[in-house]
Amino acid sequence: MDTGLPQASVGSKVFDGLLGFLPEWIQITFIALVLLAVVASWVVKIKRRLDLRRAARNGQPMHAAARYGQGQGADHLGKYAPRQDPANGQPQPRQQAQD
Repeated sequence: MDTGLPQASVGSKVFDGLLGFLPEWIQITFIALVLLAVVASWVVKIKRRLDLRRAARNGQPMHAAARYGQGQGADHLGKYAPRQDPANGQPQPRQQAQD
């Protein structure tokens, strides 16, 4: 049995409950700002992807997550890294100074 009245979605009920008491120009402004924020986030995401692709293509350093085979955090400790045993490549325990 169709009454000809459209069914309200959950989103429209929430919107009507939160902003229904405000004037229409404020509601429209709010919707426009939300849409602008969504589009801006998409633009930023696409720009970052393009920048990463360009950096990879040009051989520039990239600020991205480490990929397989790039090493671990312990590989980048510099002078604080454990000493490597030249015979088998395993870290050696540090000797404590005797007083």
